[in-house]
Amino acid sequence: WVRAAQERWRPDGRPKTQDGKPWPLTIVAADVAQGGADRTVLVRRYRTWIAQPEIHEGATTPDANVNAGWVLAALTEGGVATIDANGIGASTYHLVTAKVGPRATAFHGNLPTELRDISGTLQFANLRALSYWRLRDWLNPANDGAIAIPPGREILAELTAARWKMLAT
Repeated sequence: WVRAAQERWRPDGRPKTQDGKPWPLTIVAADVAQGGADRTVLVRRYRTWIAQPEIHEGATTPDANVNAGWVLAALTEGGVATIDANGIGASTYHLVTAKVGPRATAFHGNLPTELRDISGTLQFANLRALSYWRLRDWLNPANDGAIAIPPGREILAELTAARWKMLAT
């Protein structure tokens, strides 16, 4: 499903509005790093088209102010930001929220959730598991998955690395 989504992707595939203008930014997701070998990654989604990830190496991400600047720059296109606010990302989230208020949301993947899958039957241990499953639902061709994801081995590896197992409740 990920490969099929990558095959649908085109550099000029950003959807158009009814009047022919490029679709505005729907969401920018931010996985934040500060220094070291890790990277800050921003991914913009325009409806069903995902832009190439914006990657900032750890050496260029010394603090939350720099990361917040990149998120705020992305938000000049509109949309909302979801920032991985577990640990290091919390500071970036607070700085962005101070500027754009509710247009920024904190993602705490470790938190429990009562939300279910698209069928309404499956429960999840936490928001991270739910998010992976919702991406799976979005990619599923049976659910009219028309998402277009940039090509690349690293993206393919990241999106197919998660594993799951059914637990009895």
